[in-house]
Amino acid sequence: LSESLPRGKARKVRPLSEHVTALLDGLETGVAPSKYWGVPQIDAQTQGIALGELVIIGARPSHGKSLLGLQWLLEASGKGIPSLMISEEMAAISLASRALSAVTCIPSEQWMANLCQVRFDSNEHFTSKAPIMIAEKCGTVSAVERAIEWAVRTHGVKLVAVDYAQLIRGSGENKEQRVGDVSTRMKNAAI
Repeated sequence: LSESLPRGKARKVRPLSEHVTALLDGLETGVAPSKYWGVPQIDAQTQGIALGELVIIGARPSHGKSLLGLQWLLEASGKGIPSLMISEEMAAISLASRALSAVTCIPSEQWMANLCQVRFDSNEHFTSKAPIMIAEKCGTVSAVERAIEWAVRTHGVKLVAVDYAQLIRGSGENKEQRVGDVSTRMKNAAI
């Protein structure tokens, strides 16, 4: 079997028992094999996500997919993991508003009256965390790939959330092929 594997990105073929042993060794040494979402119910069900995995979150419009992605990035940032949000739908200022709601206990309708405290809360939060980079309106899967490459190279990004992958244009003659192109290239970017 290993002789028939293609060269390049093919990984070593090992028995499942070796992977289980590696997982247990990582747990024993305190090296978490997965990164968690920061949402206890999801973490309990999924046991997090391993590096190199692609996760697709599906829901009806305005049901919190962007917020879940942002919460995941904020959680990762707090654990020292630099991240990137590719935002095809929400403007960076809207993401900033949602993030600010997560880092201060002051309700948004009171921000103006408490601007000094809100600014303090924001500075206190973000100066002690890994960066979360925002790339807006990439448009094409090629532009998304370039944004990811840049963020990895310049900021050491290890986690990427794409807000609204359906708005990213891929190659192909029909919608199915274009969506397939985007998902395949996103999976390759995750590796």
